[in-house]
This record gives sequence, C-alpha cells and structure tokens, in this order.
Amino acid sequence: LDGSFKFPSNFSSKISYDIMNAVERQSAFFYQVSLGHYRCGSFLRSAIRRYRQFLHLKLKSPEQFLVPCYDMDLVWHAHQVHPSIYFNDTRAFLGRLLPHDDSVNDRNAGSKLVVSDKNTRFLWKIIFTN
Repeated sequence: LDGSFKFPSNFSSKISYDIMNAVERQSAFFYQVSLGHYRCGSFLRSAIRRYRQFLHLKLKSPEQFLVPCYDMDLVWHAHQVHPSIYFNDTRAFLGRLLPHDDSVNDRNAGSKLVVSDKNTRFLWKIIFTN
C-alpha cells in the first residue's frame, strides 16, 4: 500500500479490537515460530497431530483454560486463518466455537497463564501418556 488511500471523513469503524496491542502481543510468538525447525515437514505434521490432541483435551476439559505449546498454537493460528472452516470444525468437534485469548500473557508465579500451563501439562500427561 502506498498510503494514498484515505478513509472518508465520515467513516466510523465498528471494530473495537485493539489491533496494535494484538500485534505487540504476537511479536514474541512470531519470533518463536520463525525458527528454522518450523519449516520442517515432520515437525509440522507432529504439530498438527498435537493440535488435534489439544482439541481433544479441550473436549475432555471444557471448563479449563488450556495453554498450548508453541507448535500447537501455530497450527491453531493457521486454523483460524479460515474463519468459517474454523467455526464449523470447532463447533462440530467441541459443540461450540473455541475462542483464542492471546491477552493472557502474565508469566509471573501464580498468574492465570502459569497456573493454566501447569494444569494443561498435568491433564496432557494423564490423557496422553498413560
């Protein structure tokens, strides 16, 4: 875009989402998923399998705020790039749309993210390693 586009003076957006904050939150994630192994076919196939397991974990624990690892989260983001497919897939599998809340990023001890990550790892171990 060359910057020549101008919104009409009476334009009023109905979007209230703070895109600048979202971009800032995603910058660390982008760095993580830009590492070389994220271009490896076998790594990506494994990530897709693990994302499916993550969805299964959500099905088994619908009330839990689950925290995916970076590989699963990358596939989750890719799934959401196609909103109608994502909506239909998650509704068919989980009975509802699965929201993706990227605003939970406090990594201090006792925070929602830290506690939920620990709980997710515990549930994962129970369901997938026994």
